Amino acid sequence: MGGRGNKSAEGCIFFLLPTIGDSTYKFRHFEFQPLEIVLMEQDQKFENDVLFKPAVGTGFAVASGLSFFFLCMILPLVGPAGSRVEHAGQNKVAFLAVLILTFALASFSVFSKMGRRKIDGSPLPLFSFGLSGICLLMLVILLFDGFAI
Repeated sequence: MGGRGNKSAEGCIFFLLPTIGDSTYKFRHFEFQPLEIVLMEQDQKFENDVLFKPAVGTGFAVASGLSFFFLCMILPLVGPAGSRVEHAGQNKVAFLAVLILTFALASFSVFSKMGRRKIDGSPLPLFSFGLSGICLLMLVILLFDGFAI
């Protein structure tokens, strides 16, 4: 019988435990906090964080979209024409800087929106995930000089 517990309505568990040096059993009282309350307190902690506000995630998404638009405009810097000039290395560094900025903004957007999703069940940030994937693909292409072909 020792170690078996019965849950009462007050949120307590009573265990029938043997006492040391005695052959009798005594009731021990243990209090617990339901899992729902613990999870709700964690969500409330994140809900007050500025990074997980809806406007912040949307701001990062818009900024990453505008940065990607600018990245597409400067794509000729690493294309066939921009890779055959004497300052091709500087062109590549400038393009890489904008690419890293775009990826960072898209990643912050994913982080913010996924945190918000834990709080209120917001939809999955597909745009930000897609933009992050495109940035990683462009980084691989850039590192192998695929744009210069």
